[in-house]
Amino acid sequence: MAVSGGHHVSIVNNTIFGRAQSFTNVGLYYHSYCGPSSTSVYIAKNIVNYTNSSNEVNNTYLGPGDPTPVGWSTNVYDAGMTEHILPDKILSWNIFSSK
Repeated sequence: MAVSGGHHVSIVNNTIFGRAQSFTNVGLYYHSYCGPSSTSVYIAKNIVNYTNSSNEVNNTYLGPGDPTPVGWSTNVYDAGMTEHILPDKILSWNIFSSK
């Protein structure tokens, strides 16, 4: 989950899990990629256990020079959280189905 710019953006009270796969990178990040720094960004109370494609825990990333979002220190790492928190079937509806 990420905030890559903008204003008045919140990411709050989420459970974020990712196991090492070829495409995984970071679980939760904030970095203002273009223009002036974002304002009124609130990223708080998220529980994260995220492993990147190099099989390293990579829960959060705060871009260099970016202000720390409000609530950032309340995000926590839960090493005991596993993929068992996920449902057996994540997507069950096919938008391309004609039925």
